[in-house]
Amino acid sequence: VSDYAKEMMMCCVLQQAELELCSPQLTSECLQATVQNAFVNLLDQLEAREPASEREATQRVIDICALEQALGGFTNLETRTHVNAFRAGLVEQLDQRKLQRCLNNMRASMRMAMESLEGGAEDDLNTSSI
Repeated sequence: VSDYAKEMMMCCVLQQAELELCSPQLTSECLQATVQNAFVNLLDQLEAREPASEREATQRVIDICALEQALGGFTNLETRTHVNAFRAGLVEQLDQRKLQRCLNNMRASMRMAMESLEGGAEDDLNTSSI
């Protein structure tokens, strides 16, 4: 997954953390607006230029799929339709094996990160609960 996709995910995590502290009732609404705007702008940028190679087309789809899996709960039907149309336009140019391998790696990494966050309070070195 590209650095910009990881950065988008991290910005949403940080925004969610801040909102949960300050105004939890607005968290979902604010994240939906942020994610919608991010997807629209990203797709506009990616659609402005054809991918130069199979590798670039595959990377674009990897990034879009990763973002969709991580942030898809904050998208509306219109954005999901736009993402699906974008992805469908690149299907003929993809390296399917690489796509599946990268998405599986991303899912495993996210799962490990979530497990480490959930199990963090039980860590003997964690002093945050003292």
